[in-house]
Amino acid sequence: MLTSMDRTRTVASLVLSHPELATVFQEHRIDFCCRGDLTVSEACRERNVDEGGLWAVIERAMERDKFLNAEEAKAFGIVDQVFDKRPVPAETE
Repeated sequence: MLTSMDRTRTVASLVLSHPELATVFQEHRIDFCCRGDLTVSEACRERNVDEGGLWAVIERAMERDKFLNAEEAKAFGIVDQVFDKRPVPAETE
């Protein structure tokens, strides 16, 4: 449970320590990059999101370890692209 979590942490600091929360914030239209300096409470007020409901979602997302294969990580939003082989760098002139 997150009862001991410091709820004054910024959105960006939460995503940095728990990358799985990136998708949670994206689904709630909360920017964790350019506006990542806001606390969850401030971001919720700015986006008109129920703070208690968001903390419940955050808690569920963090309750268990997630071990994802490459395609699951892509679907979850952690990675943008999955390569079967290492890409060959373009030759420079």
